[in-house]
Amino acid sequence: MLFGDPGNDSWLELAVQLNFPKEKYTRAPAGAFVQDAFGEIFVAHRGKLTKGNAGLQKDLVLSQFKTCVLAQDGKKKNRVILIAGLEHEKMVDKLFEFALEARDVATRIATGLVDAVDTSPDSSIGKVRQKGVKSNVGPMAKLSKYVAEFYGESTTNPPVVSGTRIVKHGAIVAALHKALGGGDNLRKSQAVDLAAIRGGTVDLFEVKTSASTQDVYTAVGQLLIHGEGISSLLEMPVRRFMVLPQNPRADFIKPIGEELGARIIIYCEKAGSYSFDGL
Repeated sequence: MLFGDPGNDSWLELAVQLNFPKEKYTRAPAGAFVQDAFGEIFVAHRGKLTKGNAGLQKDLVLSQFKTCVLAQDGKKKNRVILIAGLEHEKMVDKLFEFALEARDVATRIATGLVDAVDTSPDSSIGKVRQKGVKSNVGPMAKLSKYVAEFYGESTTNPPVVSGTRIVKHGAIVAALHKALGGGDNLRKSQAVDLAAIRGGTVDLFEVKTSASTQDVYTAVGQLLIHGEGISSLLEMPVRRFMVLPQNPRADFIKPIGEELGARIIIYCEKAGSYSFDGL
């Protein structure tokens, strides 16, 4: 993918290559197609990026994307980055968005903003060490500048939810970021959907695509554990927000509010985006 100004006679910048194998199956090209459990096909990337003439560590690249899934790859299972559904109406736009994020990731790695990754077998998305961050705080608490995640949740096993749900999560987070006004005070990490640093307080948001018992249990654990880590790291109090498409079970509402100290925000889809009640 190339970027440049129309009519300009200067060289075009190659942002990212997305080639696919022809005739014979091979893992050499960066491009791949992934089919989810419901038969939907997605364009994916293997995490092969370069900066200048140097190739970047693949596991380190993959660790910077929340869109990684573990896919059956011939006789092996390998991590890939989901980009867009093949039939998605804005698939071309998603490809260009991925290209921009890939270049940003490559720059961060090449300039040393991310300098180590745990590639052990039990670390499916990698545990990243970032310069200037307290070493005694887990990676879940490390926040960086907001970059659109495109799809959403990473998974350590073959996806048990459809790729469409993964796409939806990213769209909701992007809409929430916009609803909060954008700006440098909005941060994220691989584990944290969105955090807003405001006047000595951190507002922590956990987005779920359903209000099922499992999703609510997961959100409670994430808000509790990640909130404690962020509070320790930044030495600020944390306010917790659970972002759901509807209210959870009635008997969940009181402990969420009183025991966890979290507020529930309800979102709904509107005009191709999302609106939020309770911000």
